[in-house]
Amino acid sequence: MVYLGSMDGTFYALAAQDGTRKWKFKTAGNQYFPKGEIQSSPSVSGGTVYFGSRDSALYAVNTTDGTVKWKKEMDNGSWVISGPAIYKGMVIIGTSDAQDVRAYDATTGDVKWKAASPSPANVLASPTLASDIVYVGDFYGSMLWLNAATGKLVGGFSTDSRIVSSAVVSNGVLYFGGEDEVFYAIE
Repeated sequence: MVYLGSMDGTFYALAAQDGTRKWKFKTAGNQYFPKGEIQSSPSVSGGTVYFGSRDSALYAVNTTDGTVKWKKEMDNGSWVISGPAIYKGMVIIGTSDAQDVRAYDATTGDVKWKAASPSPANVLASPTLASDIVYVGDFYGSMLWLNAATGKLVGGFSTDSRIVSSAVVSNGVLYFGGEDEVFYAIE
């Protein structure tokens, strides 16, 4: 299966072999984004696809038929643009106007932890997981290192501009780009 969202607020499940649509799901939308635009990349785990929307919600949808398992509304009308990361039964996302990183129980949707950006700043980048650490950039140029189990800040790095791209970790090196036109490699 191929899973993808659209700016019209519709989420699609397509057969990878020929692109045949298996099901579609329409987000709720809200007064500011009535279409429920989906910019978030999805993550799939345990028969559930997780994705966020500009309608201020994180969705957990059944991969088989597109029915909603749970939906969590963000406070402050916060968008969920970052793609979710899955870690030991948790779904970890960044938020825009709520200006934090959050972990939800993958089965129930209950909040497990919230970690405010120290700036505070919008978190539009998708979290990256490596060795039980969540790496995620924020809108004021901080690359945060959070304990994936607890959300506690364990380190970080500051740049001169926004970080909206996802990081990559390989062989003990953290790679990411910033809007300051610099590509970083940090051991």
